[in-house]
Amino acid sequence: MCGIPLDDIYMVLTPLHSQNFIDINDGIITNNRRLVTKPMWFNGTEISDKAQRAIRNEQVTVVAHNTGYIHCFYDTATIDAGRYQHFTQRLGGYLDAKLTHLNFANFLRSEGEYQKYFQFCRHRRGERMFVKAESLYGYEHGSRFRIHDETFDKLLADVSEEDYSPYQIEGRLCCEQLIGFAEYESIDIQNPQDKKKFATFISPFAQQDAEQCIRDLAEFLRVVPRLPQSPQEYKTADPIKLDPSWSREQVIEYLESIRDTNITADLAFYAYRDMTRCDWRPFVKAAIERCPVSIEKFADDSLEETYRQLIAMPNESIYDGPRLAQPDEVVNFNTGDGIEKAFTLANIIRKRNPDQPVKIDIHEKQDVVKTEKDYAFTTSKGLEQQIKISTDGIKVC
Repeated sequence: MCGIPLDDIYMVLTPLHSQNFIDINDGIITNNRRLVTKPMWFNGTEISDKAQRAIRNEQVTVVAHNTGYIHCFYDTATIDAGRYQHFTQRLGGYLDAKLTHLNFANFLRSEGEYQKYFQFCRHRRGERMFVKAESLYGYEHGSRFRIHDETFDKLLADVSEEDYSPYQIEGRLCCEQLIGFAEYESIDIQNPQDKKKFATFISPFAQQDAEQCIRDLAEFLRVVPRLPQSPQEYKTADPIKLDPSWSREQVIEYLESIRDTNITADLAFYAYRDMTRCDWRPFVKAAIERCPVSIEKFADDSLEETYRQLIAMPNESIYDGPRLAQPDEVVNFNTGDGIEKAFTLANIIRKRNPDQPVKIDIHEKQDVVKTEKDYAFTTSKGLEQQIKISTDGIKVC
């Protein structure tokens, strides 16, 4: 990816999200919407707060690497033990920040309810000036300039004379004094005794919110991810070695060549859903047991009406070639190949009547769902398969 060796990329999965940790410089986290460097992670903006939600609030279920994976449910892992230890240390460093002028300003940006207790004290044109924290943060809106980064002086230049005071504002602690105290006392914000000392220092200003403010500050500056614990046993395999210069076809060819010796490479084809390269049973099981959206979509419709609506949908898959979408994807995107529509209908039939046997005959250009009645669909996937679903399980002929 972007010329970065696969050895430096870790996939981090939670129940609701997936992201990658890129082990370069101070670390980078990516997800399907953004790329987050360490300074961005701690900048306190709404976008960064959203980017933190998965790792801050959810159990990490899987960490995957080119050497293998580790899963929170299993006693055996295939990831290289040394690489996993390296990952935990590097991710921990990425998620831990020092208490500085900049990071305290970032904290107040994120936790705006504490701004009312603070003011910023700066020299402006040779004079000492004071401005309420919430007033200064107001100037950030719609501006490219931020408090205590390299653009701070430009932000101060934008502040109206009316918002400045030549005197310290009563009842508010100067942020510069706060950081000065922390530096003089060598405060470790994660240390319980130092937290208490810090809370005592700000209590004349933050009053009843002092202790909670310091607890929130400590949590802001350090995220402790809930990673899978080291397993009872590591069963490592040869790592996957991809050259960043390879084409898509070369990558697929290489992965297929190591499927017999590398379970991660083998499972990649199941995730890819190329049905010419996979056992159909896991796909079928997911289609009839893990797709509630399609069931809910047609809950009030008869089977005949459901079939009519499926036929009326565009007959085009969201995936190319012999790859197949699951029933919920058919419903969410309102389109699907005939095979995908057939599994959608089969899912609904099985939900309404779990004891009803269902047979799906897939031929090159047509597939038919057979129950008490036949329901035919047109397919362009070019696949051939017979599937029987009953209380005895799933059989692929």
